[in-house]
Amino acid sequence: MRSLRDVYDQVIVKLRDAKIPSCRTFIEWNSFGCKFASLAEGGTVYLLLIIAGLDLRWSLAKASHGRVIWEVAKLLRAPDDSCEHPPYSIGSCSH
Repeated sequence: MRSLRDVYDQVIVKLRDAKIPSCRTFIEWNSFGCKFASLAEGGTVYLLLIIAGLDLRWSLAKASHGRVIWEVAKLLRAPDDSCEHPPYSIGSCSH
């Protein structure tokens, strides 16, 4: 299987359930899952609990403008430590 469409055609369609999602819905669910997995990988799995607790699931799932979710995950994985102030101090970096 080379694509999500192949997975859909070869696996999902063959499920014996009357509620099989459309291919478009399946691909959208996969996209949402990848975004949340990326955030959890970047920070912590507890971040998913915070997202759910604050009811931000749809806001983040629909955030498809550019690479917002991917950039946030990247910042969580490798924060910019070029600032001279520790993150808990008051002040900002000035370069």
